[in-house]
Order: sequence, then structure tokens, then C-alpha cells
Amino acid sequence: MGQPMSARYPLLAALSLLLMACMVFSTPLIAPSPTPSATSTPSSTSTPTFTSTPSPTPTPSFTPTPALPIQPELDSYAPDFSLSGVDGNTYTLWSLRGRPVILNFWATWCHWCKIEMAGMDNIYNKYKDERGLLILAIDGDGESFSDISEFLEENWYSFPFLVDTSRDINDTYEIEAFPTSFFIDSYGVIRYMNEGSLEEQEFEQILTDYIFPYSPFQYNPATPTPVQDPLNMTPSAARGAELNLPGEIWSANITKSHIYDHNIVSDVEFTDFSMQVDVRIESETSEYHGLLFREQDGENFYTFRITPDGYYEFDVWKTGDRSYETILGPLASDHILKGAGKTNQLKVIANGQTFELYINDNFVGSITDDTFASGRVGLLSCTCDGSSNASATFMDLWVQGNP
Repeated sequence: MGQPMSARYPLLAALSLLLMACMVFSTPLIAPSPTPSATSTPSSTSTPTFTSTPSPTPTPSFTPTPALPIQPELDSYAPDFSLSGVDGNTYTLWSLRGRPVILNFWATWCHWCKIEMAGMDNIYNKYKDERGLLILAIDGDGESFSDISEFLEENWYSFPFLVDTSRDINDTYEIEAFPTSFFIDSYGVIRYMNEGSLEEQEFEQILTDYIFPYSPFQYNPATPTPVQDPLNMTPSAARGAELNLPGEIWSANITKSHIYDHNIVSDVEFTDFSMQVDVRIESETSEYHGLLFREQDGENFYTFRITPDGYYEFDVWKTGDRSYETILGPLASDHILKGAGKTNQLKVIANGQTFELYINDNFVGSITDDTFASGRVGLLSCTCDGSSNASATFMDLWVQGNP
């Protein structure tokens, strides 16, 4: 039996990311194990109707909630960083949104760090493909690339080791002892923190109880750019959902014509909601990128999309064969920032059969249609007009509503 476990801080009492509109959901606490050892760091279908005139519209009844704080604490977004790995790759935390991550702060001289690494390696190899788990071992003592490389020559592990010679990330995460681990779910939220060495079965328990319930998507390692599902919420957590996610959410890259790619980011269905996203279109081709909502089965949904040359439209996909019916548009809009590399904000407010559409905070149309009463929400990129090489980056997504 190895060293037992304890949490660095009290265990998370409420597992929801979300502020509840009608009720608060909480989850039972798991009793902590006894205290582990740690090494202190050295000091240092009716006929649709629409209007497209930018006439005044009532103030929406939905407003986004503030983002969770960005700090190295429970129930907070883990602070972003970018570090080089000994493997030659650069790892930026927020670009990993959609994958569960363990940050492990360690040092080459730390005895208890070495004790837990074999179990960490087993956990990493078990879940890296099945659940997309990534473990990042950050040298928190400012040791050099050569110091870490020399350590790995004698102690080879398959997860990435990162170099932080300035100790900036160590200071950002307020590390006081080695090893210290942060367990981060696929939304980028810290769900568990542990100061001290953990055994393999303890890593397994924390992941099972605290991380995987909020990281339910199936990671596909064969996909060049992994599909990320940061809003893949559990049904109980999504009722009356309010969520604000900073940073990059999803990148789409399509190289074939007449193809669309969509990323469903909620497991639950929404009826009335408000959702918004920033989208940066990376190429000049006339592809469409935007929001999809009230999705039924992967083939049937509504979309609100824009092109890099300044057009937008509202469509209903309901044939099951990846074809669609345009309800509004395509219409030119001066509110769209045109050209590759420009970022535009899209927003939809859905109330019953009515959809209000906004581009960069400007009202551009209202749709009435009853094809789909409810469904899931997500993001979509499309080369539907025959173009190819569609590419876009989606950022700063928030959704609020009543599923």
C-alpha cells in the first residue's frame, strides 16, 4: 500500500458549472482519504415568415452570466499558459478545451513525484484514446531542458513533460509543495486539487468521480483537429443552463466541397434560449460558418450562418440527406466584417417559434418557424456552395436558456 490521499482544498460541493434558473443541483461529497506525503518547494412545417429590416427590437429577456473566475482554485477556470515540451511541441492549455487534463507539478529531485509517476503513466495510457485524457507534467522548480531530458533518459514516461525555467506557471498556480496535481474537466474548470503523491487507483477514483462526468465526449485520436465538446453537459446540470466559456471553443477545417461539419455541444435539448459565439473565418472562400440549434438527430436542425464576403442566412435542415431549405437570405449585411481573418459575433434568441438574429450586436432579422420545437445546440461549418478549404475558429461561446 502506498501513500494515502487527501485533497489540497475541501472537495467540490457543487459539480455544476451552471447557475440554475429554477433550482440548484449539488452532488454528494466523497470522504477524503488520509493525508499523503508531499515535498515542500524551495522558497522562491407552417409557412415561415421573416423580417430583415434592422428595426428596433425589445430588450432580450436573456442575459449572459459572468464567467467563472480564472484562478487556481476549485470551481474556477484554470489559468491559461503556453509552455514548450521536451518532445518539441508547444502546449497551450486553453487550446485543449474539450479534453480532460491533469496538470502535475513536480521536480526531478522530488522523491514522491517519482513514486506516483508510474501510476500516472498507466492512467494516461488507459484513457488518452478512450477519453482524450492529457497529463502535462510541469517542472515547477525552474529546471532546464537538459535536466528534464536527463531525468527522462533514466525514467521514461509517455505523457508530455513541460519546461518552465522562469517558474512563472508555478507561481501562477501558487504551488507550495511537490507533487501537486490539478484535475481539469473538458470545460477547462478545476474540479479537484491534490497536494501530495497519489496511487494509480486514487487517480482513477478522482477521474471517475470528478472529471469524466463532465467530460463525456468520445475523443477520436484519428481526427487531425479533435472535435471538442465543451458544452456536452449532463442532463441534470443543464436545466436552466447558463454558461459562459472564454477562449477558443472549436476549430473547423474542411477540405472537400459540398460538405458540412458540425459539433454538437450539448447533450440536452433546449426550447427557449439565447446563444452567442465569436467566429473568425480563416479563408476567402464562400463557405458558411455559424450556429446550429434545435438539432434532432445529427441531420435535422436550424442554422444561422455568415460568409467571409458579407452574407448571412437562416436555414432549416430537415430532409436527412444534408440538404437544407433557406428561410432567410442569403442577404448582404454591412454589419459583417468582411475578409479572411475577421472576427464576427453571431447571436440567436429563440422564444417558441420566433428567432431573433444579431450580427455584432446589430439586429438583422426575425424568423417565425415551427419545424422544430426543441433540440440540441452547437456550431457548424459548411462548404455547401461548392467551395472547399473552409476553415474557421469559434471563440467565447455562451448559452442560456431552459431545456
